[in-house]
Amino acid sequence: MHPKDQLLLNLLALNPDAVAAYYPYPPDRSHVHLIVKGNPDLLPTKLPPNAHGLHVQRIPGEELHPLIAPAPQPFPETPHTACQNEPIKLGCQLQPAGGNWFGTAGALVRRTDEDGKQQWGILSNWHVMSLRQPAVGTPEHQPDTSRPCCAKLLDWSQPLPTRANDVDCAFADCLIEGFHTCDKEILKIGQPAEVPADPAIGLEVIKSGRTTGRTLATISAIDAVVRVNYGDRTCDFAHQTIITCRDDPFSAPGDSGSLVLLAHNLQPLGLLFAGGGCLTVANQIKRVMDTLLVDFQL
Repeated sequence: MHPKDQLLLNLLALNPDAVAAYYPYPPDRSHVHLIVKGNPDLLPTKLPPNAHGLHVQRIPGEELHPLIAPAPQPFPETPHTACQNEPIKLGCQLQPAGGNWFGTAGALVRRTDEDGKQQWGILSNWHVMSLRQPAVGTPEHQPDTSRPCCAKLLDWSQPLPTRANDVDCAFADCLIEGFHTCDKEILKIGQPAEVPADPAIGLEVIKSGRTTGRTLATISAIDAVVRVNYGDRTCDFAHQTIITCRDDPFSAPGDSGSLVLLAHNLQPLGLLFAGGGCLTVANQIKRVMDTLLVDFQL
């Protein structure tokens, strides 16, 4: 791990009220923004031993959580929460068998297995499509478990509290009874471009998710480290993209798993997985693709 990433992770470890840390733009390795829960003036900042001369600006924020919605619950029926006929357009509500929560089926992606066979399936988060004890073949349902299975969990990357994580992601094969259940298009957005993009501060991004639907916002930080409370564990992540909402929220519980794209050309950029207050956090899509061995060349 690069020393600058490790410094930010050490800063989080020493400050229990911190939820995120990142270098401002333009990059200045002597200055760090530290987002903290509650009053930023309440506690002094503890610095790692190798952080002499580092200036830390404490910014008020909220605890970051994975953005899943509880189920069963009454919810307004929208194109994103309603049952769809196959092929299913993504950016819609998804629920794993045995799970008491909803998330978002983010996008259709392609994967080549060890035998060279191509598979198409749903890209989303581990915490959306997997139970706490992940199992290959877990049925995924749209919009909920009252409907037939639309995909089966095949691969995932599970965040752990014992390491610095890069991604929270999963892939579910959508080939059911010889037919692909899912469409290439994302609701209210269209089909993503084949070539992914790198995040950069100031870029306008778009997503389509189960709860807030189609929303626009702006990237406010890249290569951030964040601390996410999963309820039964707290996990630290490096190389994360932070998106700040405008007048309306960019995301809400239930939007986990949404694909984040560049607004002007629909290049995939990130996989939404956590948030708090006005902040949304996304994994870098290239790291997700490398982890799951998937692409958008459908």
